[in-house]
Amino acid sequence: MLVSILFLDRNHRPRFHMVSLTKIENREGRVVRMKRVVGAGLAILLGAGALTGAAASPFEADATDEDFVSYSTEDGGTVFETDLSKVSILPAEESDLSAAELAALAPAFKCDLNVQNPHGSHHVSGTINVVAVVTCDVPAAKLRLALNLIRVSPNNRQWAAVPTVVNENKARIQNNRAVSCSEGPGKFQGWGHATLTPPPGYVLSGSPYYKKYGSTVSVACGLARSGALFQDDGPAESIEFTFVREDLAG
Repeated sequence: MLVSILFLDRNHRPRFHMVSLTKIENREGRVVRMKRVVGAGLAILLGAGALTGAAASPFEADATDEDFVSYSTEDGGTVFETDLSKVSILPAEESDLSAAELAALAPAFKCDLNVQNPHGSHHVSGTINVVAVVTCDVPAAKLRLALNLIRVSPNNRQWAAVPTVVNENKARIQNNRAVSCSEGPGKFQGWGHATLTPPPGYVLSGSPYYKKYGSTVSVACGLARSGALFQDDGPAESIEFTFVREDLAG
């Protein structure tokens, strides 16, 4: 079934999004999952068992543990989009491992993207900072992490982390973006885009585990200190993926 959804993008501009719904899960009487997105952007689903026709801000959505959109790409990858992040899972390079070498690998491993709350920097005084981290149980073939710091209000603005960080054969990658405290006070959030390629012999298994702790935080700079007053640098959201050995994949 094709459905057109009106929503606001990260710049608060109205966008229409065409989606083909192939699976909807309902944990608490809410529409919480879509498959096979056609188009671009992030659609926010609200309402008890129905799609809303009203524009919804991605900064104000009351997300559940499973609010994400997923779709396939032409290169064989899968993309997952949430309120605060986008994760592109690319297929592993074709494995030339023998059966014995494959059997010697761990049966499964996990990777997690964590986008933290913007906060007064603990390392560079006078700045507002946001951090995103990807951690895996084993080294991934390739990890790429882009990050934006977004001031939602007043006067919506985005700052991209430059350069985008890339690690190969590493189990962890981190990126951060900081701006002067003079850009506050305001409501801020981070937005991370991770691209993950598993090592040869592994494939993505099932759906990710998604936990959202909040969308935006208020950050203000005080005259008596150079840091921001809001100091909660805990996670804003996390999304965890499981990969299994290809010989064990169902």
